[in-house]
Amino acid sequence: MSETYVKKSYKTKVHRMPSLEVVSTGFAKCKSFFRWGPGVKSFFVLHYVVAGEGNFTVDGKTYHIQKNSTFCIFPNEEVSYAADPKHPWTYYWVGFNGRDARFLISKTSFSNMPVFWETPGGETIDLIRKIYSSSGTEPENVTMMTGLLYQLLATYMKACSASFEENTDHRLQSALAFIHTNYAKAISNDDISASCGTSNTLLNHLFHKYQGCSPIQYLIQYRIDMALELIVRTDLNVRSIAQAVGYTDELYFIRAFKKRVGCSPMRYRELSRQSKQKEK
Repeated sequence: MSETYVKKSYKTKVHRMPSLEVVSTGFAKCKSFFRWGPGVKSFFVLHYVVAGEGNFTVDGKTYHIQKNSTFCIFPNEEVSYAADPKHPWTYYWVGFNGRDARFLISKTSFSNMPVFWETPGGETIDLIRKIYSSSGTEPENVTMMTGLLYQLLATYMKACSASFEENTDHRLQSALAFIHTNYAKAISNDDISASCGTSNTLLNHLFHKYQGCSPIQYLIQYRIDMALELIVRTDLNVRSIAQAVGYTDELYFIRAFKKRVGCSPMRYRELSRQSKQKEK
């Protein structure tokens, strides 16, 4: 059965709220190999993933995003994001701007980390859905959307800031930074534990609690995510890509890639480029 790409959106045409204003809002159910970018937005955009998963790349780092997580795009920053081939994501988004927008975002953890992994309960997604359902050009629509946007950002200020303050000095953050910096090297669970001064047992507990997987599983996923970027954005051969993301054995890399993505690296490149051509 063929996949269907569904997108519903609203864009503001007349700007009436200079302090804070919803620029666009919508909903997208993506199909496999759907990709946006690399490109830039001229405003802030929050994406809330309600199902599936995908990758978000900014500032040379790739983040694997899953259900109930949010990623934030900042104005004029080059980003790209792509649906997972096996489990393509569905998300809502809210784009906004205004003279107070950057200040408000600075009061959340998005100013330090573009991804928030544990979005609180139903309140956040309910607010995003209400913003979308309130879209329109009449003054009451614009006012309603702006009021709901303030509530949404206040929710992130409370939940994201509290979470970030609790975990920013945590050993987990050091472990993640070590993986992101050294994934191309031959690193082990002991190396990751040593980088943040903790035991393997505690590190496994932290990863399972906050990332939903073990440190090594996270490392493998991160390597595959970085390989996906190289496959799409370069013409490197499989051996070069394998070495660039930490695999000395090309065949082992291909097996790991197929297990995670569902096809070979070269097949993924072919399908990705075909999908991009269809979008034009």
